[in-house]
Amino acid sequence: MSGFSTLKNGADAGVTASQMRAMFPDLRKYSDAKIEGFIEIGTDMVEGATIIPSAIFEEPADAQTTTD
Repeated sequence: MSGFSTLKNGADAGVTASQMRAMFPDLRKYSDAKIEGFIEIGTDMVEGATIIPSAIFEEPADAQTTTD
């Protein structure tokens, strides 16, 4: 989460994805869109706008049960 926080703070201060790649070599393999998407999804998760269930195998909320 500290990496997300660093990128989010930078984005909020006006640092572009290209500038982030220059500052953080590990980001060089990611496009602007991927970096911006990571920040967007992370922000939504922190704000509670996106919830990811803790169980990896879970029925979708609208799934219908079928029996043989």
